[in-house]
Amino acid sequence: MPAQTKTIIFVLLFAISIIAKSQFVECLNMPNNTNKHILETYGNAQIGSNTINSLLFKKYINNGFINDAEKPNIFNSNNASLHFGFETNYGFRYSFMPDSLCKKKNKVVFNFGAQQKQIASVLFNKNVAEALLYGNSAFANSNDTTYLQPTTLQNFNYQKISVGAVFTKENDSATSNLFVQISYVNGKKISELVTHRSYLFFDDTTYSTSGKVDFVYLQSPRNNAYFASTGKGAVVDLGFSYKLKNTQIAIALNDIGFVNWKNLNVLRVDTTFIFNGYKIDMQRALHDSDYKVTVDSLFNVSNHKSTKSFIVSSPYTLRFNAQTTWGKGLLETGLNVTFKNIVAYTPRIIINQSYLVSTKIKVGAFVGNGGYSRFLYGVFCNAQLSQFAFAIAILNPPQLFINKAKLVGGVSLNLAYKW
Repeated sequence: MPAQTKTIIFVLLFAISIIAKSQFVECLNMPNNTNKHILETYGNAQIGSNTINSLLFKKYINNGFINDAEKPNIFNSNNASLHFGFETNYGFRYSFMPDSLCKKKNKVVFNFGAQQKQIASVLFNKNVAEALLYGNSAFANSNDTTYLQPTTLQNFNYQKISVGAVFTKENDSATSNLFVQISYVNGKKISELVTHRSYLFFDDTTYSTSGKVDFVYLQSPRNNAYFASTGKGAVVDLGFSYKLKNTQIAIALNDIGFVNWKNLNVLRVDTTFIFNGYKIDMQRALHDSDYKVTVDSLFNVSNHKSTKSFIVSSPYTLRFNAQTTWGKGLLETGLNVTFKNIVAYTPRIIINQSYLVSTKIKVGAFVGNGGYSRFLYGVFCNAQLSQFAFAIAILNPPQLFINKAKLVGGVSLNLAYKW
């Protein structure tokens, strides 16, 4: 098997998409009340873009070289705003339902969990994409101004330790659940770039450049330790579901809170400039191996650096889920809507249809639009064997194998033991 194919298969199997979490009510962390104990481990990640093709991703993971003939196939889009996003999320959760509370029959499930999350999101325009691929030559003989906004980057990497509870109320016709969870957040890394009104203008040869640069970039100190701590904070998760005989609706609001990031490196630039090349001292360049070329007219970056602490709101998520069972209980249709305050994420709508193969196995498919990309689709399977429950979902399975396909893909795995 070729090395490239092996790498792609490995990424598909290990990347775990958040899609599965948004399809099912389990995304509200509401365990099955018929079990006293549930231990669940999960992992999910997704990658998506409305403009970047899978060719770039495959070149990246294989350290490949992109030639001039392949460049037009990387950013192939007429969208005004180009989006890219990547998420990973894995952890475990333990749920416990005591037999009674205060000498009354218990309707409360307590849970404890730990989670590792990373979110990377980029929003940019076509001018920036062309500059990345072709450099200044993309703008030679052009009299147009090259605008850099709304280029924005967000990268969050943090851990959560959570405690929560699910409160259940039942009557003859309906069951309702209220979920509340609070989490301590250990902030590992953050980097964020926000570009305001910025532009460049090149002369006919592109050697002379003028323009205005207005941006803020902040980054946490570099520390690759797994339990590195750059910031501390807290978030809250809330969820509610209401179930009738054949229909259920649910809503969840996750990661509402903040992280206080310490000692961030901040670069704040707001200036106009004219660049006419470099000053080169040939005498020093020939005889001094440590000589560095100096820029004659660009701003001095060191004057714009500082170290500060920032309180940053966490990237929260709002989900709505509705599903109904029909066809003598063998078919289930669901609607899922997801909002995230992530710069490159657009509201996502997913419709899923499942079929109950047996009392233990359910299979299905879904289609949707939004998120980091546009059209998306996938398949999923849920199974329960004795005391074990297993779920897998695959997002856009073949697209990572097609060079000119938009970069959208992922897999989700969940494994639970109930007793």
